[in-house]
Amino acid sequence: MIWTEALVEVSESLAFYLKKARAPRAYREHLRLAALAERPLKVAIDRWFRMLAAAVREELPAERPAGTASEIAEKIVDWKAFERVSRPVLEPALLEGLVAVGRRVYERHHRRREKRTFDLLKQTFDPISQRATAYARGRGSTLITLITEESKDAIREIVGGGLRAGDSWQTMARQVRTHIGLNRPQIGSYNRTIDDWISQGLDPDEISVRAEGLFNRLLRERAELIVRTEGNRAARAGIAEGYGQMGLEFVEWITDPEACDICVAIAAADGGHGPGVYTIEESEAVGDTHPNCECTWVAAEPVAAPAAGGTEGGAGE
Repeated sequence: MIWTEALVEVSESLAFYLKKARAPRAYREHLRLAALAERPLKVAIDRWFRMLAAAVREELPAERPAGTASEIAEKIVDWKAFERVSRPVLEPALLEGLVAVGRRVYERHHRRREKRTFDLLKQTFDPISQRATAYARGRGSTLITLITEESKDAIREIVGGGLRAGDSWQTMARQVRTHIGLNRPQIGSYNRTIDDWISQGLDPDEISVRAEGLFNRLLRERAELIVRTEGNRAARAGIAEGYGQMGLEFVEWITDPEACDICVAIAAADGGHGPGVYTIEESEAVGDTHPNCECTWVAAEPVAAPAAGGTEGGAGE
């Protein structure tokens, strides 16, 4: 009994230090894979913002619609139609990023396991598997709704401020056109910066030039945040899909060096397979954490259930 408990403690300590040692390598690999997933997303997100600006320019009414700021924001663009045309832009990019990562993981680990070139393998990575396509559709729909709602919220902020100030519809419409694409906090930051420049007595022409540069920077920052966040998500989904198509059943959550409390809790949670170990099916929901998350998955084996006074098990590669 004493020896069994001692062996369990040694095993658990060894697993802890092995996990700690491989975390930096897994993190570095995740960054490379996330960059792979970001490539198609960057093109798609840039195109989406251009489509949004074009839709606002074309559909912005000449006269102020009746209603509150929220009601007016809903009427400025046919949002349902815009969401429909957005899907063919964003969903294929999400799938392409996931597939690029999944194929890379699948090929690399198959080469390592089979010790032969991938061309000689009997199996190949399936780019349109049920899990992969379901992820692209589901995440695409969620992403479209999220960034569309953020854009509508920004329009509500502009129109609401204009109504309170008694501005003309022409003034509000101009504000909408020049701010479209920014989210609500960014609009607040933009307006405060412009007010500071005015209070400093800067020349109106200089303010105009600076304002254009400020808008472009804020829009670029928003696009980059979306691309990084969705690239990381697609990378995690692709890693899990690659392992899943290899026949593995479990993955382990590895936190990045600056992990937040949410991600640390995911790594510590034990749903019956060991701390931080989840099934492939569980991984998508578990890995959908927060913007800019750079935590990742590695292949794992579940920890065996306790038996005869002790536990045994080990981490996967």
